[in-house]
Amino acid sequence: MPLYFPCPCRPAKPLTAQLMRIHVVTPKAPVLVTLNPRVQPVMGGPIFISGTKGPTALTQSTYWIMRLPFIYSTNKQNYSENHTGRLLQGVFAVNKIES
Repeated sequence: MPLYFPCPCRPAKPLTAQLMRIHVVTPKAPVLVTLNPRVQPVMGGPIFISGTKGPTALTQSTYWIMRLPFIYSTNKQNYSENHTGRLLQGVFAVNKIES
């Protein structure tokens, strides 16, 4: 999924929208939903992960919002708006809870 996208909100002066939040609603069903976002702000650049070790398990029947950073930076470089930036696949996992 693109991290930056041309916003159609102002046709006269083009703006760029940035993916800032991931919204998740978990079902009441007996499943385990995990969230493991990985962001690559530029093609071939570093991959940023959340501060937790491994995927984050989400509780059932709940509305979750995960905020993504506005600026991606390392000790050596800040990564500004770049249309090759993307949210990598594998953000969500759903597994059946065996009873």
